[in-house]
Amino acid sequence: MSAPASAAPGTAFNVTVTALDASSNIATSYLGTVHFTSNDGAAVLPANYTFGPGDAGAHTFSVVLNSAGNRTVTAIDTASSAITGTGNISVSTRATTISVASSVNPSSTGQSVTFTATVTASGGTPTGTVTFKDGATTLGAPVTLSGGIATFSTTTLTSGVHSITADYGGDPNFTGSTSSALTQNVNVAPSTTTLTSPANPSRVGQSVTFTATVTGTSGTPTGTVTFKDGATALGAPVTLAGGIATFSTTALTGGAHSITAVYAGDTNFTGSTSSALTQNVNVTSSTATLTSSANPSKAGQSVTFTATVTGASGTPTGMVTFKDGATTIGGPVPLSGGAATFSTNALSAGTHAVTAVYSGDGSYTGSTSAAVSQVVQGATTTTLTSSLNPSPSGQPVTFTAVVTGLGGTPGGTVTFSDGGTAIGTATLSAGVATITTTTLAAGSHSIMASYGGGANFNPSASQALAQTVNTPSDSAKLRELQVNVTKVVAQASGQAISGAIDSAISDGFNDNGGNFATPGPSGMRFNFAADGNDVGEAGVNPAQSRSAYSASGDLAGTGNGRTGQTGSRRVDDAFAAIDQQMPRKAPTKNFREDKDWLFWVDVRGSGIDRLTSTTTAAGTTTAAAPLYGQQINALAGLTYRMRPDFLVGVVGGYENFSYTEQDINGKLTGDGWTIGSYLGWKITPTLRYDAAVTYSGIGYNSVAGTAQGNFSGDRWMVATGLTGTYKAWGFAFEPSAKVYALWENEGAYVDSLGTQQASRRFSSGRASAGMKAIYPFAWTDTVSLAPYLGIYGDYYFNQDNAAAIVAAGGVPLASTPLLDGWSARVTAGLGAKFEGGAALGVGAEYGGIGANFQTWTFKARGQVPFSAQ
Repeated sequence: MSAPASAAPGTAFNVTVTALDASSNIATSYLGTVHFTSNDGAAVLPANYTFGPGDAGAHTFSVVLNSAGNRTVTAIDTASSAITGTGNISVSTRATTISVASSVNPSSTGQSVTFTATVTASGGTPTGTVTFKDGATTLGAPVTLSGGIATFSTTTLTSGVHSITADYGGDPNFTGSTSSALTQNVNVAPSTTTLTSPANPSRVGQSVTFTATVTGTSGTPTGTVTFKDGATALGAPVTLAGGIATFSTTALTGGAHSITAVYAGDTNFTGSTSSALTQNVNVTSSTATLTSSANPSKAGQSVTFTATVTGASGTPTGMVTFKDGATTIGGPVPLSGGAATFSTNALSAGTHAVTAVYSGDGSYTGSTSAAVSQVVQGATTTTLTSSLNPSPSGQPVTFTAVVTGLGGTPGGTVTFSDGGTAIGTATLSAGVATITTTTLAAGSHSIMASYGGGANFNPSASQALAQTVNTPSDSAKLRELQVNVTKVVAQASGQAISGAIDSAISDGFNDNGGNFATPGPSGMRFNFAADGNDVGEAGVNPAQSRSAYSASGDLAGTGNGRTGQTGSRRVDDAFAAIDQQMPRKAPTKNFREDKDWLFWVDVRGSGIDRLTSTTTAAGTTTAAAPLYGQQINALAGLTYRMRPDFLVGVVGGYENFSYTEQDINGKLTGDGWTIGSYLGWKITPTLRYDAAVTYSGIGYNSVAGTAQGNFSGDRWMVATGLTGTYKAWGFAFEPSAKVYALWENEGAYVDSLGTQQASRRFSSGRASAGMKAIYPFAWTDTVSLAPYLGIYGDYYFNQDNAAAIVAAGGVPLASTPLLDGWSARVTAGLGAKFEGGAALGVGAEYGGIGANFQTWTFKARGQVPFSAQ
């Protein structure tokens, strides 16, 4: 096969295939089919060819190689696949020319411009891609050639002059090339701005949104739009988004507003301004309210009034004027955030109708608040006076409070107090209030008047008024009488009751008594007693033994034992001494059975003189008794001798008394009753122990000068002691140690002068020790007598809460203790005992020896024994 040494890509050239004789290498006739192949995958080869007889072994074919490089074309015998021949051809690339054209030149910004690149070459049509550039900047992705042509369209060219080129990158058969620069002129595009409002007309304070739309001949403008009300910008420029900008405001005042949207333009579009949009804003009504920082307030106090103005939407501006009625008191004050404040301390006392008047603004109408009733309380002063100071206790005292105020006459009430405790309330009349009281206790009182305030006046209080209440002198004397004399009454009762019980116990231990009743100088004592028998001598019938019977207290007697009997019983008092000491004058004439019960009666009359000494100018000293009086105690009792050495008993009684204290012109009278019980125990035949408890209820009637008072008391008494009996020289000696104590409570009362007399407590008593000597003797065969004499040392003790009452504001005292301290006492009497067992005793007692008082007592007593069988 023969072929040219070189060829142009895509250009047809001829190859000749000759069939040669294998041995002679000479062309020969070939009848077979030839198939062509090439290493140029894009080659255009002849179809399979079958040699015919007319071909004489050779034939020429047309071949086209499309890619540059060293190429081969091979002819193959298809029958035997033998290679018939191969041709080597060198295929070289060809030069190209490219040009670029614009679809529109000049163009406008945003306008679509299409650039067309045409690549030409001899001997074929180039393939591959073309890249479009604006100067050194690639405008887009490479564009594939189609028929040697590539196009590129863009709308992004900015305004100005652009140098456009097209670069052909070449292909296997054609070399690359670059076009000459195309000068593309891009002009700036005009824009159009339109403005709309969704709410027109609107209200003051209502939010209104304005929308600006900016369009161009091609493309979408960017940049900012400024919204204006006339020449005033409503806000900062707003950036376009998709050619649209919006602006919202609530600040438009009432009236018509010329609103425009001004587009500033960008690199592609000229600026533009919308047509003016007339936005009508209707004026909104306002509401004004007013508050006070302090209501009520005090005169001279600073009060702040706050006006708040509101509208349907938005916040009103403008000025507020504050008025008191029709009078301007402050402002105009500018609103800030819808509020305005005004402070003043110049409001006078009284009620003020304060209003806030809002003048309105371009968006809101004016308005006036509802009136605030501002109450201004005037300062007040309260003074207090007393109608009588000092005043006597119980006498009416009138306290007058005068309340004055700034700006008028105060009304309301005044409360009067004593040391913080209210004593009364009175209503002011013309600024004056009074109360009258008679209940102030004696002493010093801190009186105050407190004004509670009125509709227009402040509260105030007076200074404390020191009101001195003196106790009426007669009330003080009445108290002195009570303190002095009730202790005398108690002591006299204590002596009488303890003495009667002492005698009853002594009588109870005597044997076999009789019935009798004997009068005495100051009363009558009846005694009914029973004793058990003492043990007689051996062999003597105890029932025949004569028993001893004792008279209570100071008088005693006993019977003698029968002949031949030596019954010996310890007997207290004179009757026992008669039995045990007196020689028997005659034998007993009849038999008496032993008796265990003793009923007795004791009546005592006592008195006292309190002595004072007076020394005259001549040096003569005289003694007077400014306190004196007398008292009767009538007592009765029942004793039961349970066994020879132990007995018990009950006692009841009545007392009546009358005492006079001349130096205070006082007198204390009264009476009372007593109940109680006692016991006796013979520890040894010569030593006895006694104990007693009584309770008394007393009623007192007292008078001192013009003061009178009634009060009651209750009294407890406890008595105890030891008594011994010793015999010598025909006498019976009875040493003893005794004590009684009393506690009395007296109730409070108001005397006739209106003075409150406080309750009172006191205790009193006496401790005694001494000796009594008895000399019994037989007067007749049926009567025995026993005179006696005793002497004792006494110590009186007292305790009283009178001083504490005075310290607590009670009635003061001017007294000295009575029956207090050491003194001596003597007693004497006579006892008689009769054959039948009856006993009678009378006696007298004188006390206060060595003290500043004298006491005396007369007593009479009797007893009757009996048996319970």
